[in-house]
Amino acid sequence: MARSVDERFDEIERLLAELRREVAAQAQEPRPRGKGPDLVAAAEQWVRGLGWDETFDEAMVGEELSIIERRVHSELDPDERERLLQLWRALRAERFPAAA
Repeated sequence: MARSVDERFDEIERLLAELRREVAAQAQEPRPRGKGPDLVAAAEQWVRGLGWDETFDEAMVGEELSIIERRVHSELDPDERERLLQLWRALRAERFPAAA
């Protein structure tokens, strides 16, 4: 038997109320926090990138790494910092042999 129009409207209102409750419940749940930016990846990307030239020295590269650390609110491990400096030295010698 077919339902009346009033029964259909009641069903629609019930479904809308249920949907509103679900949406409100989801809005109250805390959002999962992401890991945030990866400090090592950001620093390595800068070292491998083209943001520096033959005029850069180790002190300037160290300053840039410190800037990245402040932006990400984290610190590089000393071993990781040394690895990045070695990578920079190798790239500098490759890109600018006269400056190395």
